[in-house]
Amino acid sequence: MLKLIEPKDHYNYRSRINLFLGLLEFYQNTTLHLEEQSQCSFILDEEEDGHISGGAILYKKSISDLDKNIEKLVTAFPLNTDYVWASTLVFCHPSQVMQVYFQEFYENLLEAFREFAYQEDINFLCLTLNPLEYLRTKNKGCWSYIMEVKPQESIDGLFHGILPLSEHNYKVQFSPQDDARHNYRGFQIAA
Repeated sequence: MLKLIEPKDHYNYRSRINLFLGLLEFYQNTTLHLEEQSQCSFILDEEEDGHISGGAILYKKSISDLDKNIEKLVTAFPLNTDYVWASTLVFCHPSQVMQVYFQEFYENLLEAFREFAYQEDINFLCLTLNPLEYLRTKNKGCWSYIMEVKPQESIDGLFHGILPLSEHNYKVQFSPQDDARHNYRGFQIAA
């Protein structure tokens, strides 16, 4: 079952958060300083026995700290801030029948992201994922990104993408002279 833990509730869920952060560090090579942790929201997948099998961390990220290709696209959005909501996630169910849980986990997580987006009045999340999690979101969760910088195309070897969470269906339209993978000067956002 997925549970949203907001910053005001961290104290009550510290042990669960620490378990999840351990998974995140191991599987995603992601660590957060205590100050960063205190401002994040978490969506945790907790089993009935208390085992944490995965989840996501949601945090505000400066637009200038995004992958440069993502940054170029995000700056075309009508934003009133210099940050976006970002996330990274991990799922590692210990069961022998874990394939059964993959699709359910990613579908439920997408729905939890949509609920969070509604609560925060946002339309998208910027995701950074390791190659395995990226493939799982595409193949098992059927997530549709409006932009993808695949691991083999990024400087850090990670996936960077924009996941739409609103009712609008966005697509990126490139002008004919643009290289669709690396040059985004002439794109437009079509709703």
